[in-house]
Amino acid sequence: MPYPDTGFRLLGLFRYWNIIQYYFPYKDITDTDWDTVLTSYIPIFIDAKDELEYEKANLRLIGEVQDTHANVWGGADKYQATIGSKYPPVRAAFVENELVVVDYYNPEMKPTVGLELGDVITHIDNRAVKDIIEERLPFYPASNDAARARDIAENILKSDREKIALKIERDGQNLNKEIPMYLRDELDYYRWYRRNSE
Repeated sequence: MPYPDTGFRLLGLFRYWNIIQYYFPYKDITDTDWDTVLTSYIPIFIDAKDELEYEKANLRLIGEVQDTHANVWGGADKYQATIGSKYPPVRAAFVENELVVVDYYNPEMKPTVGLELGDVITHIDNRAVKDIIEERLPFYPASNDAARARDIAENILKSDREKIALKIERDGQNLNKEIPMYLRDELDYYRWYRRNSE
């Protein structure tokens, strides 16, 4: 996303606020009174010191409408860069508020990776999963908690490192695992979408 000067950043804020104010039919049922949003975001948009801060300001603003279909599609490259470009060999999802290993992108990797389906991931690189979630919540616009959890789970294990350290719970035991990371084109990333057609 471009990083324009203060005037254009404010213009973008006012335009978005007006779109919601005059055309969004559900603004009256969001958690925040839309009438207060404009004044609370003016200093945030003014103080955005670089492209990353500007992207984060926009993601937070968009999140105020609580609509999964609203986002910075293809434009949040600086924020995405903070998450990382490499993927784990496993797919994780939130199950009953726990981050759980639910699939392998490449099943043949399972013996060397050492994670089992059903493993609960509690820490990523010595950071509690719940702390990472709390930090990222404002930057994942969503209609409900389930959609937000789905989107966070897709990225929470990403990194730029060659390996990441995980603390997991398995059958009542706490284990430490280190797993390799891959570029997306090194994995059969969309395999789980095709599961029923195989």
